[in-house]
Amino acid sequence: MIKKPIQMIVNSYLIGDPLDLPTLVGDSKLNSTIINGFDMWQGDIGATKNFYMSIRNLKLDTTQISRGTRVHAMDWSVSQGTSLVNVHIEMPQDSEHVGITMSQGGSGIIISDCVSSREATLR
Repeated sequence: MIKKPIQMIVNSYLIGDPLDLPTLVGDSKLNSTIINGFDMWQGDIGATKNFYMSIRNLKLDTTQISRGTRVHAMDWSVSQGTSLVNVHIEMPQDSEHVGITMSQGGSGIIISDCVSSREATLR
């Protein structure tokens, strides 16, 4: 259960078991993002200094958060040397939730084998 965002920093990797994906569930009171890839401590506000980060083999779940809350599973405002591989995002249907955003911009990323789905039943 994630109560506050996981802050990625330059040269960090978050890797789970590819055969049994660990699930990071956003707490019902979380109102921002589960994983924040934008490292604001890198100087200027642009995403171009956010590099050498990877997230692999994880499931992100926002279904415990109110459908009316504007929440992001991930802010991936990053650039060179970054990747998302085998990341699955579960969100409630008909919600304000966003799977992946790049609110600060970004470039040079690899995204492969990622899935985003909306739950068929409402909670």
